Amino acid sequence: MQFVKEFIIGSSGLLPLLFYTIYFKIPNENKTISNETYVKYVPIYFGIMNIVMIAIKNHFKFTTLTSIFVTTLVSSSFIFTVAYSNKVYKIKDMNWFMYYIILFILHFIAYTVISSFNILLI
Repeated sequence: MQFVKEFIIGSSGLLPLLFYTIYFKIPNENKTISNETYVKYVPIYFGIMNIVMIAIKNHFKFTTLTSIFVTTLVSSSFIFTVAYSNKVYKIKDMNWFMYYIILFILHFIAYTVISSFNILLI
C-alpha cells in the first residue's frame, strides 16, 4: 500500500506541470517525440522514480537529502542517456552538456518537492 501512495505522490500534482511548461516551450521542429507521448509518460516516470527513491532511502538507510541526490543523479542520467541516444531533441553536441545540467537541476527540484509531500503526508 505504501508504494501505491508513493506512486500517486510522484505522479500527481504540480510536479509534471513544471516539466510540461518547459517541454512545450521547445518548438515542435526541435522535438522528435509527440506532445501526447511526453504528457502520458512524465507522470508515470516520476511515480516510479518516487518509489525507487523511497526504496533507496529505506534499503541503504540514507538521509532524505542523500536519497534525493542519489535519485536525482540516477534519474537525470537515465533521461539524458535515453534522450541523447534516441536524439529526442535536435540539440548541437555542445548544448547536450547544458541540457544535462538543466535536467539535473530540474530533477533535484522535483525530488525535493516530492520528498516534502512525503514528509507532510506521513
